Amino acid sequence: MQTFIKPSVIKSYPNFTLTWTKRGKPMITHNGYDLILHNIDKKRPTRHWRCSRCWMGCKVRARLVDYKLVFISKAAHNHPPNILMTCFDI
Repeated sequence: MQTFIKPSVIKSYPNFTLTWTKRGKPMITHNGYDLILHNIDKKRPTRHWRCSRCWMGCKVRARLVDYKLVFISKAAHNHPPNILMTCFDI
């Protein structure tokens, strides 16, 4: 039996890194914070992302068009950044 493991980092962009969650879903990391894919606009190449800790009440949202970060909500994260990602980004 062969197991295939997806690479942890799919691609790095100037403002964020595209990776996988433990469950195989796409995730971006921006300034040490993880955002998970929330919605894909079928009419345009737009993807909507939300903070991975939205269950804690974090209201941060982002929008990518053609994998270019075009919008991050003005709301502030209500939690500290992911320590591991922050250490690796330095």
